[in-house]
Amino acid sequence: DVVFFGDAVPRDRVDACFAALDDADGLLCLGTSLAVYSAFRFVDRARKTGKPICVVNRGPTRADLEGVPVTKIDADLAILPEARRLLATVF
Repeated sequence: DVVFFGDAVPRDRVDACFAALDDADGLLCLGTSLAVYSAFRFVDRARKTGKPICVVNRGPTRADLEGVPVTKIDADLAILPEARRLLATVF
């Protein structure tokens, strides 16, 4: 299913993502500025539960602006093969 910018994410989908995050060892965000709360809410939840967070994105993100401690890889997604090696030290 597609959720267009500005539309609400269905509650059951949000709940399923929170449940997956609760079971995860950490959170990896790829190619997002986290500008909208529909994405940032998962970073906020990971922070509140003490899970490590890694963001791969070119430029600043909402996590940077709000002072959320993350491992930041400031790069395009083409870096993913190298990021895998770097992430092994975090997760």
